[in-house]
Amino acid sequence: MSAKNTTFGLLPLATLALAVTVPAQQSFTAGAVYTMTNEASGNRVAVFDRATDGVVTFNGYVPTQGLGTDAGLGNQGGLILTDDERFLLVCNAGSHDISVFAVGESSLTLVDRAPTRGLEPVSIAQHDQLVYVVNDVSSSIAGFELRDDGALVPLRRSVRPLSADVTDPAQISFSPNGRFLYVTEKATNVIDQFRVGRDGTPIGLRQSIPSANTTPFGFAFGMRNQLFLSEAGAGMPGQGTVSSYDVGPLGSLNGLTTAVATGETATCWVVGTPSGRLIYASNTGSDSVSSFRVDFDGSLQLLDAQAATTGDRPLDMAVSNDGLFFYVLNAGAGSIGDYRIEPNGALASLPGTNSGLPASASGLAAR
Repeated sequence: MSAKNTTFGLLPLATLALAVTVPAQQSFTAGAVYTMTNEASGNRVAVFDRATDGVVTFNGYVPTQGLGTDAGLGNQGGLILTDDERFLLVCNAGSHDISVFAVGESSLTLVDRAPTRGLEPVSIAQHDQLVYVVNDVSSSIAGFELRDDGALVPLRRSVRPLSADVTDPAQISFSPNGRFLYVTEKATNVIDQFRVGRDGTPIGLRQSIPSANTTPFGFAFGMRNQLFLSEAGAGMPGQGTVSSYDVGPLGSLNGLTTAVATGETATCWVVGTPSGRLIYASNTGSDSVSSFRVDFDGSLQLLDAQAATTGDRPLDMAVSNDGLFFYVLNAGAGSIGDYRIEPNGALASLPGTNSGLPASASGLAAR
């Protein structure tokens, strides 16, 4: 593991104004796709234009003014758009802080950078004005208030430990109603649950729920308080699985369909469509994406173990907000794969020009 910079620096807002402007053909641009380079020499956001037909084209880089690690983070959610798409939040794992960008129709403007009060942030969660981050090396979570101008204000008494000193967390996320936080711990094979109080801070005791298979990793929420979670099966060949849970009124996770085998290796990242009817999981060790149908009761049925054969080492995924297009970060190939989602859940490859990313790239968000 690379050496860590343990200096927590917060730059004045006046020094942070930095924007990138995309080309002028806005009438042909439906949105954008973002990832981060995670470079130790200086983390950057890579911006891709998304056309109305779903094809993405590389546009440029925007510095976060923080540092990456030059290595894989083993995470989901290291870069996220807020629910209203006004801000893009980015983990700087090497400098132990978060960068906040204001999202314009054709620009990203850096508006704040805040220390995470821990070492090596790898995943970010947001619900309304609350933001939480999970720190890998310090095995902890920390909360913030997200102000209307994009400033992150630390929440007092929000730093909490995970279940052990070394947990190797993969993701943090809020429940749909914002009352609970969940964290997957790859090293301990548990899913942590924190109850969130009215002041935004965790209350009561952390609950640690055993996962259905080893190496719980990425997860996504669907309709009707359902949670879908991947299990990498310790990276053993063909041992990847995906599970579905019902989130109870007190935050409990009640198994619906557990450890559904993909037959693929290192099933790690999960994303769902806006309709809640489809789930996709990337299989990093098999260079593939698996597709699942979600029934009304939250049970899962494997549609296609290899709905897409991707570039080398697929990691994070994203679905466009209209539910028509699917994107995957192929870190080993340094590319973004773009696909059209067919009515039956199949993925049809699109001809985007989107290579040249470093192997350390991490995170994916689409609008």
